[in-house]
Amino acid sequence: EQLQNQVSSSTSEKNFKTKPVIIICHGAMSWRNQMILANLSAELLRCLDAHILRFDFTGNGHSKGEWSMGDFNREYEDLLTAIDFVTNSIGCQVRCVIGHSKGSASILNCASHVAKQELEDGKDVTCRCFVNLAGRYRVPEIHNPLSKFGEEQRAEMMKTGFFEITSAWGDGRIFKVTKEDLDAYKLQSVADTPKVLVHLRKDSSVRVLTIHGHQDEVVSVQNAFRFDEEIANHSLHVIKQANHNFNGIKYLDEMVEQIVTFYKSVYNET
Repeated sequence: EQLQNQVSSSTSEKNFKTKPVIIICHGAMSWRNQMILANLSAELLRCLDAHILRFDFTGNGHSKGEWSMGDFNREYEDLLTAIDFVTNSIGCQVRCVIGHSKGSASILNCASHVAKQELEDGKDVTCRCFVNLAGRYRVPEIHNPLSKFGEEQRAEMMKTGFFEITSAWGDGRIFKVTKEDLDAYKLQSVADTPKVLVHLRKDSSVRVLTIHGHQDEVVSVQNAFRFDEEIANHSLHVIKQANHNFNGIKYLDEMVEQIVTFYKSVYNET
């Protein structure tokens, strides 16, 4: 299904009814059917009285457009498109937004915006539940963007100014990483995380759960501790042996239990 003819999506049912909706966002160079997200979607659908919407960010998976490593703002706009689709085209309420890795940047931006609406504009907000899976705080002292790539790719970047990566998900998509992408990514890293979190540092009804693997080889668990220090209404769950993708489905039950418990506590459900 296409959201505004650009962003490709998957929903738990073809015809939504009046149930609330949970939106799930994927990470960099990934897609909506990545193993942990597809299985997480199925389990949340089983455990909660809600619909699930997953979508591919622009230039990823089955969505149109060109991918860029530094396209945080565009991915946030894609998330807003998905929320608008659920709210205005379907007529349902988004009650929770979940993001993995780079996708967490968009959901935290959204969470901060919702908190601002409540704190400064006096609006009643319906989406108060946000889940950050292995998200990056993105501060320069704990992350060099080139460090996530291999030695051969770093050498190619130094030589030609770019390198290419074939999608790991079997869809044949090729991602081109340029020096300009890395510069944009770095600028976003330095400038935007404190700005995004400004409204989440204040007490509101918006709550954030961070789940992070202690053995995460891509985004250090130190990022999770940083979020825990800076977000006012924050819950942290560290899975001791989990890696960045939570070892496929090895820790799925633990993740589902944490998310379901958190979701129900936010909305006072039993």
